[in-house]
Amino acid sequence: MIKSLLLKIHGNIFYLLPIAFILGLLAPGADYPGSIALKIIVSLIIFLSCFKVNLKHLSLENILLAFKFWLSRFILLPIILFLIANYFLPELAPAILILSLAPAGVSSIALASIFGGNITLCFILVIISSLSAPFIYTSCSALLLSSQIDLNIAGMLLELSIIIFSPIIFFLILSKIKPLNVFVNNYGSIWSTYLISLLLLFAIAMQREAFDFSSKLILDLAILTILYISYYLFGFIFSKVKNDQQLSLAICSGANNNALAITIAASFFASTELRFNVLSEILWFAGVIFFPKALNLLKRDKQSS
Repeated sequence: MIKSLLLKIHGNIFYLLPIAFILGLLAPGADYPGSIALKIIVSLIIFLSCFKVNLKHLSLENILLAFKFWLSRFILLPIILFLIANYFLPELAPAILILSLAPAGVSSIALASIFGGNITLCFILVIISSLSAPFIYTSCSALLLSSQIDLNIAGMLLELSIIIFSPIIFFLILSKIKPLNVFVNNYGSIWSTYLISLLLLFAIAMQREAFDFSSKLILDLAILTILYISYYLFGFIFSKVKNDQQLSLAICSGANNNALAITIAASFFASTELRFNVLSEILWFAGVIFFPKALNLLKRDKQSS
């Protein structure tokens, strides 16, 4: 009975995420847990996802694919988007660069598990893009922007390493407990859905004061819509790879760590960049909701043809 109820709720991720978003905007005290709660939730998502990693997928092919995609999606594509934006909308070009440089989000690992992607490939991409993010942000800002991003690279790397690698260490220790293995295999994806919803709720609550529903809202949302469609499409059409790899690349590209982009915008830039990146939360969860539906439509078209 409990399992069937959990599965029913898990199947309605498309309702959980909008509810979490609305609660984050409106619920009093939702911002109280703070950044520590976010870090714990991220680590829990990684821990649960570790049980789904297939070591057979830890191949040279996947590692090389991850490096090629990391170089293309998280370095070259942001620069191209920045140059295009700098020509047509120069006032938004820095905000677009900040968002596009954001690494693959940890949530992408859980989403790959939920939607049937290659979890190992997502793991590799999250680790590579996250650990390289401090260097990429500082170098790209020095190269392309008038405002240089001066990050505490050592401190940021230490924090990212703790968040990413501590749950992996706990997994290596605790995975030998058979009842825990059975529990996570049965319920891991379900709890990942709840954790992603909580992550969104707390992240929105912490940033809701920065939501600026001004006259520029429609333009910002239109540009963000184009950006997130571009992110997902770039991952989907990157190369002729297996279906599960294709799905994982699209998820890692679209479900990015925009929380890091928001933090950087708040620390080093003006209100324009902050507003734009905070609004990206709307398109982030919209992408998570509608991408699987678009994928199903593509599969139907392929089958009918």
